Amino acid sequence: MYVHNTDGYLVCLDLKSGDKLWSRNPKAEFKSSGILHGCAASPLLTDRALILPVGGTNDAGIVAFALADGKTLWQVTGEKASASTPVLKHLDGMDQLILVTREALHGLDPAIGQDYWRHPTRKQSSGNLYAFSPVVFDDKIFLTDWYKLGALLLHVTNNAPQKLWHLDDAISSHYTCTIVRDGYVYGFHGHAWEKGGPNLRCIEIATGKKMWEEPKLGSGTIVRAGDQFVILSETGGLLLATATPKGFKIKHRAQVVGHATRSYSALADGFAYIKGPRQLVCVDLQANARP
Repeated sequence: MYVHNTDGYLVCLDLKSGDKLWSRNPKAEFKSSGILHGCAASPLLTDRALILPVGGTNDAGIVAFALADGKTLWQVTGEKASASTPVLKHLDGMDQLILVTREALHGLDPAIGQDYWRHPTRKQSSGNLYAFSPVVFDDKIFLTDWYKLGALLLHVTNNAPQKLWHLDDAISSHYTCTIVRDGYVYGFHGHAWEKGGPNLRCIEIATGKKMWEEPKLGSGTIVRAGDQFVILSETGGLLLATATPKGFKIKHRAQVVGHATRSYSALADGFAYIKGPRQLVCVDLQANARP
């Protein structure tokens, strides 16, 4: 098991015993400036490496560590880190590491870190930056965030990203990822508390056109469970809902943890595991269906 905390400490643990196998301190070692909320990105694992946005000096913006012993395999770019977690996807006929820094969205070779392509983003600071992980589908990438960074849809072919649209008023998510499904995007539009907080929206991905908006849900995270959405609000409320381009419907609602939480629900076998500010809670999402 690999753990990276907000202080920039990285450790590999034996899952059965809990013993430490190796550790690194990328923030200190590579002189990372970090972000306002600390080191927020999660590590990405490949078959041989743990890849982490570090934002350090001496071309240590992105660093790959060997899974077995933690040694540095490669380090690239001098760009500072955002709060976005990288994803590994098959795009444009090859496996690509898709990652956004404070300067650009990158498509990298996961084996050596070399850029296949690079698309500059709007200027970001340590507090106003991307926290959203890129969503890759077909040959396209969807990226969004608040702070006038807006929503961006790219088409990538022959290592060349083409901007299809870039809008600030389509769906600009503050810190939570959105769901892309069947040609539509579902997610929160707006800052967690500015201007009365965000609204839940559905937009058409091809155009950015708003299909509907659900106000007064507050801020939260969304996880897809089949045809349903599990929404955990910042105030600790859990919603089980359905959403289509035609509308949004809440099926069940429960208060499960306290304020404030920005974690994602972890789903397994019909159960939701939720990390609150003081406790870990397990919720049976299929209690009525179980014998």
